[in-house]
Amino acid sequence: MRDGQEITVRSANEADIEALCKLNAQLGYPADCEVLKARVAFILNHPAHKLFVACVGGNVIGYVHGFEQRMLIMPPFVEVGSLVVDEAWRSKGVGKILMQRIENWTKQQGCHLVLLHSNIVRERAHQFYLNFGYRLLKTSRVFIKDV
Repeated sequence: MRDGQEITVRSANEADIEALCKLNAQLGYPADCEVLKARVAFILNHPAHKLFVACVGGNVIGYVHGFEQRMLIMPPFVEVGSLVVDEAWRSKGVGKILMQRIENWTKQQGCHLVLLHSNIVRERAHQFYLNFGYRLLKTSRVFIKDV
């Protein structure tokens, strides 16, 4: 409970699309809700993906998306694709609750590592992860190409 309001976490569903669109925009990744609807449908129907939402009074105030990864160079792990908490709810424990939920799901998947990327400019997020027990693995550059 934060500020007298109970925070609940549940699996996301298609009715959450509008709230997810707003949160993505706050994170700096705006997307048309119709485009996001297709992405969410894939995630909800893929057993190696999990999308949890944090709610207060039925309103979505944050989410975390994790997905299982298997690579030759590492043991199986869950990667956090995104974590965002509504600006009005930041620093109130919502991110911690969501990360605990994705860590529990990671264990249920038989994995023992959680990996995530965080933009170099997100210093507040970096401190959050460090305070939550994560360690910096490496600094790298990310490349992308339209094909």
